[in-house]
Amino acid sequence: MDLIKHVERLANYLFDEQKDFEGCFEVKYKPGFSFTEEQEEHIFSSVVKVEEAFMKAELRITHCLSSAHITEDDMEWLGDQSEDSHFPLIARHEFGAYIYISPEFNGHEYLAAGVPMHIVWCMSYAHRLGANELKFDADAQAVDDLPVFD
Repeated sequence: MDLIKHVERLANYLFDEQKDFEGCFEVKYKPGFSFTEEQEEHIFSSVVKVEEAFMKAELRITHCLSSAHITEDDMEWLGDQSEDSHFPLIARHEFGAYIYISPEFNGHEYLAAGVPMHIVWCMSYAHRLGANELKFDADAQAVDDLPVFD
């Protein structure tokens, strides 16, 4: 299969969510190989499809922190949050919670709104690492940069 078909299959996979792109990167060409103008236009349109697909994609990066980094009162506060609250809680689970972190995260605004300090510290920590979700989990490792509560 030639490169054009590989790029087209990859573009279709990303753009149309087709799942069959096995072997897309196995093409090798001899030195001095060149594409025709028609082939270059075809490749360009496929690359544009790939770029459009990436722009539409939602990338989620979740940072997992030990729930030992927040107090029992903090965990209770999380448990009291509902879909109607302004706090970006995604979900609660038996051993912790998931929190959405906006790209425009501002810890001062959360502190001013009454969010417990330890939760804001953890959100800030995850945000600095590039995460847009924070998961508190009892089984996760504690990190040295945050306080630990028993």
